[in-house]
Amino acid sequence: MRGQIASVDLVFSTLILVIVALTLISFLNTELKTSESLSLDEKRDGLVLSAAQQLALTTGRPENWNASTCERAGLSCGEGLLCIEKISSLSSLYSSDYNKTRGLIGLGAYEVSILICKPNDYSSCDYNFSTQARETDRLNSSHVSRAEVLSTLGGKTVSVIVYAWE
Repeated sequence: MRGQIASVDLVFSTLILVIVALTLISFLNTELKTSESLSLDEKRDGLVLSAAQQLALTTGRPENWNASTCERAGLSCGEGLLCIEKISSLSSLYSSDYNKTRGLIGLGAYEVSILICKPNDYSSCDYNFSTQARETDRLNSSHVSRAEVLSTLGGKTVSVIVYAWE
């Protein structure tokens, strides 16, 4: 009888140990996935902010680039002023070679939308570099990064807004 009781105790203690171990493994796996997801979101957030600053505050490379010569997109003429010619060139580039455009602003790994709007009035943007399909995709994505940088266009303050998602 004593041997049977010891065996039953051993089975129960082993069962409890296995349940605790499986619970711990499941918890750690969930935490690792959450941590990995947060770090990817943080990385994308930083890249999107960098892209928005590049577009709004730099002239790009070469300084007087157009759609065929652009190595790095920047919409500024200098002094925080946006150039309508560069906006037109970026629009042409976005329409004709979307993948190249993403790379020129440092977001080649992500889907991208770029808006130039009046600050705090996103319903009527002067320039919208996107398509209806991309906007629908963005609105349905659970991981979207957004950055906004103020600049000047035609004597008026505007927001250069960049969205990126996977």
